Amino acid sequence: RKAHDGKYVSALKELVMTHVMPEFDSRFSFLRARACWLVGKFWRLSFSPNEWQQIGVRVVSALRDSELVVQMEASSSLSKIVLEKSNQLIEFLKPQIPAILGRFLEIMNDIGSEAVVQTFDTLIDRLDHGIIPFATDLLRKMLHMFAQFHAEIERYVKAHPEEYDSLVLPSGQQASVVLGSNGSAAVPMQRSEEQQKEQLRVFDENLASAQQCLKCVHTILFASTALPDLLAKLEEIMRPVMHRLFTDDYVFYQFYKEDFLDFLQLFSFYMHPLSVACWHKLPPILEGYAVLNLWEDQFNRCTQCAVNYVKAAHRDKLPFDNFIQQNFMDIVLAFAENAVHDDNINLLMLTGLFENLLCCFRRVDYVRMEQYLPRILEMAMNKYTQSAMHPSSQHAMVAIVALVCYNNPSAFVSLLQQHNNTAGILGVLMKNFQDLMWPQQKALVFGLSSLLTLAETECPPCLVQLFPQVIEVTAKTVVFMNWEESDEEEDEEEEEEEEIYEEEEDEEVKEIDRIFNEVESLSNEPEQETEMNENQLIHNEYNGDIIVKKLLNIANFFVQIDSEVNGLHNSDPKNHFTV
Repeated sequence: RKAHDGKYVSALKELVMTHVMPEFDSRFSFLRARACWLVGKFWRLSFSPNEWQQIGVRVVSALRDSELVVQMEASSSLSKIVLEKSNQLIEFLKPQIPAILGRFLEIMNDIGSEAVVQTFDTLIDRLDHGIIPFATDLLRKMLHMFAQFHAEIERYVKAHPEEYDSLVLPSGQQASVVLGSNGSAAVPMQRSEEQQKEQLRVFDENLASAQQCLKCVHTILFASTALPDLLAKLEEIMRPVMHRLFTDDYVFYQFYKEDFLDFLQLFSFYMHPLSVACWHKLPPILEGYAVLNLWEDQFNRCTQCAVNYVKAAHRDKLPFDNFIQQNFMDIVLAFAENAVHDDNINLLMLTGLFENLLCCFRRVDYVRMEQYLPRILEMAMNKYTQSAMHPSSQHAMVAIVALVCYNNPSAFVSLLQQHNNTAGILGVLMKNFQDLMWPQQKALVFGLSSLLTLAETECPPCLVQLFPQVIEVTAKTVVFMNWEESDEEEDEEEEEEEEIYEEEEDEEVKEIDRIFNEVESLSNEPEQETEMNENQLIHNEYNGDIIVKKLLNIANFFVQIDSEVNGLHNSDPKNHFTV
């Protein structure tokens, strides 16, 4: 706790360098392990570059100590000291990266410790792009490590089929078919309570280590996103293991669904272009949520994947509704139609999906978007009608309807005319705009504004009559959005402004004095007292933004200067400057 206090820092540094460092050579393994622990404990101390090098050499050497306890403490210590802020140590260690990472892999092979895997992940994350030359080899070794831990998971699942019999697999059949169990309850009775606890303990340990391996894999992949060719190569290496999530092996891989969906989310966002194999994964991702309920709690991950694929199709100008013999538009809409009835989803994520869908494929010739607008509009209005007691759901549907209007205002108006409901739908859009969330207000502004671009021949009389209200609501929404954003910024800065108020006030007085001197030098008339009108006083009293207050004062004085120069000595500043 005292490591930041100046009077303790020098003493602690001397303690580490004089008394702790020699213990790395102690003949007692306990003292060597304790030396590693103490170095990691005080990694926040500001050692010199030479001292960091000495510490780094000692800790890296301890990774190869003959005693397991020393290896463990050295790995833990290394994960901390590489976080030092000067980057002196990490730069010194970069030439030794292959040997260090190789040693970590050896340690994990020997002891399979979750802590060591976590330390390995921290080290890779700290090295960032420094691991790129070794990314392929590291990924293969990490997947091999994962397979070793996962083998124990499969062994447990096969030994306990009664726990997974009712699980539905991607093929539609139950897990009992794959596991070959008869659903008998007699199997658990053959194991004692002690055996059950021991097997469960082994299962938990191996599952934690397997998940840490996948976390390391994600770190390696993310560090490689800057190089598209390398990322494409890594995706090829990942394909076999990711594919098993979408087969009947799901019974064994169900524990990693979040990790695998994160991998697919990463590839679909950073790869350019997406591989055909990656495109083939979109249907099972969305169907796993909407049809099979394999990951019904993973709406956010599935939606983000769908958004990434929409953006990829837009970027590469691909026919999203007819590509590699798949209608991805129909698949995404089926997913959304199912999700809209789930009251537990993130409504902003759902709105974001339609925002990308309707904005990316607006006025393009490679996707026939107009034929899907009736389907989207019907889904949104049906949900709006059913959600009378859920305003948040209604607001999300209003945003989606507005995005349909933005995508193709002519087709939107035509659909409303066909159902004789133009005034009703537009009334829904223009009602309670101030209750919408900011992204939904943005969609509303886009949608209503697009109506103003219609040709005169495309505007039915009922729409023409509503144009004044459309313009008024659009303008008010824009003003409300800006006011809301400014209000939030003021709230966030309120505490900081209170702390610096006196300092800012002093600087403001000095600035005003300087401008007064300029006014006096430019005028031959006696100095006149400048009075603020009532509105300005109210504004300054309740305006929490000191910077705005300062600008208003300076602006008024500049107007006074302008008045003096032009002989308008008695003019009121408010006639020249409008807030």
